[in-house]
Amino acid sequence: MTSPTASTGPTAESSEVGRVVIVGAGDLGARIGRLLRSAGRAVDGWKRDPSTLPEGFGRVAADLTRGSELPELPEDTAAVVFCPTAGARSAARYRAVYRDGLRALLERADRLGGRSGRRVRMVLVSSTAVHGGEEGLIDETSPLHPNTPTGEVLAETEQLLRSDDSVESVVLRLAGIYGPGRRRLLDQVLGGGFGAAAELTGTAQASTAGSLGTDPWKISNRIHVDDAAAAAAAMVTASERPSVLLGVDELPVPVGMVHDWLADELGLPRPWPHLIPEGVALDQVLHTGREDPLWSATPAHGRAVNGAALHRFLGGLRHPDFRSGYAPMLEKPAADD
Repeated sequence: MTSPTASTGPTAESSEVGRVVIVGAGDLGARIGRLLRSAGRAVDGWKRDPSTLPEGFGRVAADLTRGSELPELPEDTAAVVFCPTAGARSAARYRAVYRDGLRALLERADRLGGRSGRRVRMVLVSSTAVHGGEEGLIDETSPLHPNTPTGEVLAETEQLLRSDDSVESVVLRLAGIYGPGRRRLLDQVLGGGFGAAAELTGTAQASTAGSLGTDPWKISNRIHVDDAAAAAAAMVTASERPSVLLGVDELPVPVGMVHDWLADELGLPRPWPHLIPEGVALDQVLHTGREDPLWSATPAHGRAVNGAALHRFLGGLRHPDFRSGYAPMLEKPAADD
């Protein structure tokens, strides 16, 4: 895989301003579209039920599993953002939506290019799952090494895009997305069903790996949904951009430390009270983690995704780490007068 090229940053607008088609315009796609509309772009949203799209979007009914029935791209299309959700975590479903859906879309982009004499920019929102079998620090130069059937399909989808010279291919691999409506780690802590919290409440038997199969020392990589949307929008509008970016915040850390921080903020017992030395502040350890994402002096393991290229491209993140991103989600609503 080639290294990403230097970028002048997302503020450098593409010389050709045209329509952007968001294919799979769910929550993330709608956020991307709103950013692009605020930048003056016309935006169409393609999804099975387009009636739920925000005001101002062009609404187009499209089912990626029925590739032959997809509409043609509008003549003024300059870019396509391909960001569907499979709806089920099975290789067959991923193949139908991602790989086969992209193939049908590339056929339409090729026809449009033949008519217009210009290439469409195709931004594929992929996942760091294509690096799932890797250990240690990874970046955009790391080889693809999926270790799940769905990760293999995403790797196939990326290869399909890269092999098509009729489009300008761009790949954004996102780590675990969190934010409004995406509360998995927060709900784990609130549920209290793992680690020491489970032992205290008697809801489950605590173990080293936790009752939810959680390994507190496994490195967790994430990105806030607002930053994920900003990254995709910038890859549409920037005149110069890398061909591949890893979408992750600045602080990959063992997931148990995320759990413990959330518990502290919520006033709940820490699920993993022995994770850090007694008398050491959690924020102090997290600061060390920022400098040493692999936590080489601890049992931490797994892959730590280096998002430095994205951070330079965007000029910084709105939520540099989970503490910034989760803080608004922990705020209690104001009491009624």
